[in-house]
Amino acid sequence: MDITLLGTGSPLPDPRRGGPATLVRTSGHQILVDAGRAVVMRLAGAGTLPVMLNAVLITHLHSDHLTDLNDVITTHWVMSQQPTTLTIYGPPRTNEVVQATL
Repeated sequence: MDITLLGTGSPLPDPRRGGPATLVRTSGHQILVDAGRAVVMRLAGAGTLPVMLNAVLITHLHSDHLTDLNDVITTHWVMSQQPTTLTIYGPPRTNEVVQATL
């Protein structure tokens, strides 16, 4: 298992720290934990892209943990050669937040 901290920032913009996001890689799986500010660019910097993710886990529904969830979902969709599902896990009301985001 490989764990990469993609961002450890707060809700306040800081050019030196991306928003909260962690990439967990196991044999054959890549899971994004939280989707804070600049996460797609940080994923690219870590050698992966949203289209390569198997799932996203949102730990809680604070804005700094899901600011760029729409970017992850949209980039996954744009880069997919075939229709694929990006599973999103999270606490109660996550589905409502995702639907409102789209």
